[in-house]
Formats: sequence, structure tokens, C-alpha cells
Amino acid sequence: MSSSPTSYHTMTSHSTAPTEPLSPERSVSTDMDNSLQSQEHEIPSFQKNVNNHGRLPLTIQPTKGRFDTLTAKQMERLKQLWAVLLKAMNVTQKVIEVGTQTSLPPTRVRSSGGTGADSISSTSTRESEMSSASRKKKHAPEHLANLFLERLEPEEVKQALWHMARTLTPDNLLCRFLRARRWSVPRTCVLLEKAMYWRMKESGLDELQFRGEIGAFRSNDIDYINQYRSKKSYIRGRDKAGRPVIQIYTRRHFKTDQSVKCIKDFTLAVFEASLLMLDDYNDNVTFLFDMTDFTLFNMDYPYMRHLLKMFQIFYPESLGLLLVHNAPWVYEGVYNIIKHWMEPCVTSKFKFTKNLKELSQYIDMDQIPEGMGGTDQWNYEYIEPREHEADKLQDHFGREAALQERSMLTQKVEKNTVEWLQAVPGSEAEGETLDERRVMIDELRDQYWTVDRYIRAVTVSDRLGQIPATRGQVHA
Repeated sequence: MSSSPTSYHTMTSHSTAPTEPLSPERSVSTDMDNSLQSQEHEIPSFQKNVNNHGRLPLTIQPTKGRFDTLTAKQMERLKQLWAVLLKAMNVTQKVIEVGTQTSLPPTRVRSSGGTGADSISSTSTRESEMSSASRKKKHAPEHLANLFLERLEPEEVKQALWHMARTLTPDNLLCRFLRARRWSVPRTCVLLEKAMYWRMKESGLDELQFRGEIGAFRSNDIDYINQYRSKKSYIRGRDKAGRPVIQIYTRRHFKTDQSVKCIKDFTLAVFEASLLMLDDYNDNVTFLFDMTDFTLFNMDYPYMRHLLKMFQIFYPESLGLLLVHNAPWVYEGVYNIIKHWMEPCVTSKFKFTKNLKELSQYIDMDQIPEGMGGTDQWNYEYIEPREHEADKLQDHFGREAALQERSMLTQKVEKNTVEWLQAVPGSEAEGETLDERRVMIDELRDQYWTVDRYIRAVTVSDRLGQIPATRGQVHA
């Protein structure tokens, strides 16, 4: 199988879809085509108000810390982060100055005996001055721009940014990272660079999505396909805040049944599918761990460590809730270990529910599976890939045209961002620039779905009609 290139932005006509023979254990369904084409997948009530682009009605307002609800200071920090990124992406020759500061505000250091985030460590005057000078240099905008370029090329920074945004506005994507670091631009840059480096150099995400489940069948990767068949984890329903719910049944997972890479790839694939169900009104995901019949044989510490790293570094502020339901007493010891791996922002999202009444505080009864006491009678069955699903992945000319169109759109947004940063805050020129920005970004988000069919293999979530923008297109 030809592997996909490093990033979907750089895919060329040499990229090919998987072509190995189908798995001898169970071939891709061919007779399922007709039955699924005629089958009407039930659209749950929580999806009926979502339009073709996966957005909720405009009557639903975004929560705090998003672009449309930012304070003046938060908006300034967002602009400062954009200024650093534009320089790192080689869009501007120097960092555009935002506000009156020549260096960005440093993060204050918590002292060992302090009581708050603003406590300052006790040092001599000279040490304080040296430390202050050192921090000032590190927090200089030009230094922060160079931070991204220590391990990445300008084009890679640009590719990572636009691939990470996809169905979210790039502004709200950056707000995620800023919220995770309490609006400290220097700390946000450190976090964002780590996430970008992981995506471009370590995750293998582009290849994983291009290969998809059909590629696993064709390459006889039974361990990977068995993750889906095992029913250990899948997406179903929404919580009371409208967030997609990833249900995980711990009793069906055993660490020795698959390699560490296999479970990481599976987790990443399911999580990435859930992100395609998000928008600027519901921009994070809920995990529901069903701990019924859990034993220590089901515990997988490397998996939990990786999952927490995803929430805290690779996809900050993408976790809405992590519900641990019906945990036995042995889990207390497990939690005492893993809690030391968590940042406070993640710890606060852990919620333990002992019974249906407590669980229903977070998820409505009709969204809770019958097996947990709810009224959702839907039973997950893995729908296997079909032959024609890889057709678009092999359309090299279509892919190149879609990627070229997207490149032109991102360049327009980058140019608009420069104009926005240079405009006087509150001026008529800024208002006009922001009006143009909204139109451009809506166009860019819509266009992602044109690119999507050429770079991402169909998943079980597509087949189930869970990803709004692909619903009705899967069988075309």
C-alpha cells in the first residue's frame, strides 16, 4: 500500500488508495451495498436540528472564551497569537505589533509557599532582574515565532494550522489553546508548537485517515479491525450540552489483545471522527466510560496516559466531560495513579456517576443506552467497508483540484488576518474586515468537505450517518 504523504495539503497525484488483497478472514462487504443503499438510518433527535454543515441553529449562542464572546483583553491575546503565527508561517516578514507592548506578558511564577497563580517566587533583586530579562527575551514575539521553526518549516506550521481547523473557525481553534493556558500567549505558543509537531511528525494521522478501515481490511490488519468489531468503543448520542458522546466499555478491552500502536490508532480514529461532528457552538466531546464488570485485567495504563496526553497537549479544550460510570471499588486505586498525570483543567472534567439518576444529570434518558438503564434501544453493530468507498481516494485529479482550491482560500484568510491585525480596534475598517472574514471562513469550512472525500477514507461513523456533512453522500 502506498502511504499517504505527510499532510493532506501536500498530497500529490502519486498518492494512491490501498490496493492490497482483502482480508481472507472476512472480506469487505459487496452484497451490503444494495441493502445499505435502501436502508434508512434513523437520525436521532439530537441530530435533527443540525444542518448540512453540522452547525446548530444560530439561536444557540457560543459559550465564553469563543470568538464571538471574547473580552477586549482576550481578543488582544488572540491577535497577538495570530501575529506570531503569521510570522512563523512566513506570511509576514516580521511580527505585527498588536497593542502597545513590544514583548508579550510573561506568565508569573508560582512560589513554593505561594497561595495563588499570581504568587512570585522569592529571589534576590539581582536574580529577579536577571530572571525578568531572560523571560522578557523568551516572550518577545520574534522569539516566539522562531520557537515554531526550531522543529518545523514555515509551510509545515501552515499545514498543521489549517488541517487542525477543518470544521471549526481558525480563531476558535486558537482560542482552545489560549483557554488551556489561561490566555498566556507565550505558554500557548509552547503548547501549540507541541501539538503541531506531533501532528506533522509523530501522529501518522494523515496516513491513518487516508488508509482507513478499508485499508486495514486490504492489508489484513485484523487487530485494527477487531477494535471496531469488539464494540469496546463507538460514538453514540449527545449529552445535555449537545456534545457527541464516545462510549467506552472497559470490560471489552484487554491490554494484551493488541499492540500499543493499534489501540492508539483506533482511539485517534474514533476521536477524530467525533471532531467532525463539532461546530463553534458545540466544540468539545464527552467520554462515557462504562465501568460495569471492570477488573484490573481490563486496565491499560499506557492507553490512559496517551488519552490524557491527547486531551492536554494534542487537542486541548476538546474534552467536555469524562464520565466514569458504575466504577467498582478497585478503580479507586487506579484513579489515585492516573490523577497525577492530569492537569487541573482535565481533573475538573472527571465526573463519577454511581447510578442512572446521577448519569442522567449529564445525559438525557433517551441518549443513555438501555444497558445502562436508559431508553436508547439502539445496538451497535460494526458496518464493514465496501469496495467503492476508496474510489475518491484514487481520484488524483479531483484531489489536486480540491487542494488547490483550499490553498487559495487559506491564502485569502491569511491576507484578511493581516488586514484585521493592522486595523484600528473598533474602527469602521476593522468592522468591514471582520465582515469579510466571516464570509471567507464560512467558505473555507464548507470547502473542507470537498477536500475530505479525497483525503479521508469512509469510517463507520460516516456509514451510520453520524457525521452530518457526509450523511447521504456515503452511498453516492
